[in-house]
Amino acid sequence: MRVSLRLLSLALFSLMLAACVSDLDDGSTIRFRFAAPEAGSASPDLDDGQTLPGPVESREARLVIFDAVLSQNSQVPPKVELARVVNTPLFADADDHDLDSHWITRARVEDAHGETLWRQRVNSLFQLLEFLNLLLEQQAAVNLSANQVYALVRQQYRPLTQFAVRVPVGLEGGRDYVLELAQPDGSWVELGRFDIDTLLSQAEPNSVQGQVDTLVEHGPADDSLDIVILGDGYTAAERAEFEGDAQAVAERILATSPFREHRDLFNIHLVWTPSGESGAGYDCLRNASGCEQRMRDTIFETTFVIPAVADLFNLDIGEVSDRIALPLQVGRMYEAAALAQYDEVVLLSNTRKFSGFAGVYAALVTTYDARQSFPDTVVHELGHTLGMLGDEYMQPGDPCFFNEPHIPLPVNIDELNPEEALSWEHWLSEDTPLPTPPNASFTYPVGAYERTYNCEFLVRPSYTCMMNDSGETFCPVCAEQMVRRFYSAVDPIPNHPLEVERISSGELELRLPRRDARGRYAITWHLGDVLIGQGPRVRLGGRSFEELDQSEGWVEMRANVTNTTDFLAAPHPATHQVFSLWVAREDAP
Repeated sequence: MRVSLRLLSLALFSLMLAACVSDLDDGSTIRFRFAAPEAGSASPDLDDGQTLPGPVESREARLVIFDAVLSQNSQVPPKVELARVVNTPLFADADDHDLDSHWITRARVEDAHGETLWRQRVNSLFQLLEFLNLLLEQQAAVNLSANQVYALVRQQYRPLTQFAVRVPVGLEGGRDYVLELAQPDGSWVELGRFDIDTLLSQAEPNSVQGQVDTLVEHGPADDSLDIVILGDGYTAAERAEFEGDAQAVAERILATSPFREHRDLFNIHLVWTPSGESGAGYDCLRNASGCEQRMRDTIFETTFVIPAVADLFNLDIGEVSDRIALPLQVGRMYEAAALAQYDEVVLLSNTRKFSGFAGVYAALVTTYDARQSFPDTVVHELGHTLGMLGDEYMQPGDPCFFNEPHIPLPVNIDELNPEEALSWEHWLSEDTPLPTPPNASFTYPVGAYERTYNCEFLVRPSYTCMMNDSGETFCPVCAEQMVRRFYSAVDPIPNHPLEVERISSGELELRLPRRDARGRYAITWHLGDVLIGQGPRVRLGGRSFEELDQSEGWVEMRANVTNTTDFLAAPHPATHQVFSLWVAREDAP
């Protein structure tokens, strides 16, 4: 009896196997193509066991450094001049998912017909000039316009007028790289137009020598957000100190939510470039004795700019805060960052005088304590440079940032207006009091808390937040914005998306590589309108294809990728991607 049961089981199994084989191997052949049928592309021929990757987006770029040029006459439009092109391969993705308006400079690549093929918002010197304009108008006892101060700075410290961009070089049909500046009426004025081939012909070797060490690596640079940590004011004898500071910063970044939950998107590198002297220019603390208020011999010439300008021009700057430090050698800083792959730059200045400033899309932070707090300040500054978030604190000596001519309010700052919803309305409960009293912060973690952005009349979403106090965590609204920016910079699916393996003439396996195993991504597969599978891979053939016959021709096969993160309370286009290929069934003659 036992033998009979075994034979019966084997017989049943053989029948099932025969049914599966018959179902998948009915003599038909599955053809596929990555482009739509009307594109006229050929169907690839694959032998059994062969795999073909789908099309890969070209993201290669070169570092280009421009000079911002302003006339002393504010009525004359600004422009940019080429400073140099650096022959160091980089990567730059288009801002296809960028919803932010907190920018004033944008770049586009046009074809020969003037059609935009690629666009990216860029930070530039013009953001810094807007800040300077506010500073002079509201606080400083200096009878100069921003254009006049710019002229003085350009005369004395021309490298400070530079800014860096990454120009894509592999876009099919791309001809011109165009930089444009936003105007108060919403229009754009052209700063400069450059033929990409001509730019590439002028490329020079990188002028900076440095040693790169990768602290954290999760993927290739064209698929990741790469943070580069540079040091200024560290002598050759202080290399170990810099490396320890950089390691502490890397650890703090990835330990802070929402970086922690998205650590698989990030690579972090350091670039070692020694300085001749320790410290920063004009870094004397108030009431400090025995300290010289002078420039320092450092590779990027980080300087506390307000006391430096006051000293240089013998100006009375009133009560303006002296905590703003900037690297004067901006172009050199980006050449150093280009030795590694960079999307974000963190510059650590080796001085005990406090500064945390995000001026020219580098997060500059001084190492003002023994790695207890300054790594948190780095995360706060990344909230500016990467997250496009505004400061939520009140700082004596800084201007109120409301009514900047070209830059709208960031998403975490708003004005209470009965006729308009707050920008974080989707986070509020129906009974949230507006404005929200401080003693209600436990009941209403998201509300409208008064006094922020150095303005008495503006409100912020939470009573405590990283953007108010770097010792705190990001509030829900700021965390959501950080994640939006992550997804604007890095696609949910890597840039080697769809793979097709031919199992047999009548069966294909389709694969989409996921970035992680943290459960952020849900993938569903549709053949026409029919759901045929879920997860990172699916097999197409037999039953999943039996309803299609040769007369139906090419049918679209779609992989829908949805990001299921809990950080987003409002929709964002980067949370959903669709990958397509077209398949057809050819029946056996």
